Amino acid sequence: MTTTLHQLAFAQAPHARSTAPAAGPDAQTIADAYIYLLGSVLVIRQERTDLKQAGIDYNVIKYNPCPLISASCRDARTVAPAD
Repeated sequence: MTTTLHQLAFAQAPHARSTAPAAGPDAQTIADAYIYLLGSVLVIRQERTDLKQAGIDYNVIKYNPCPLISASCRDARTVAPAD
């Protein structure tokens, strides 16, 4: 009796013979993947929008100082205590 390459492959991997469909990802995994991909797309979109502006370089932090020291600027720099 001759053994074919196909028979040898299945003899070495008995789990490959299963005809049951593989379990897919659950709803939470799909939701997490969607949020991750959406976040990545938004970051890339914002990066491309920023790089179209004049004077903006890649991977450089742009510091926008508060033009006037106002109550809103002071409040933004302080952290309110938790209740």
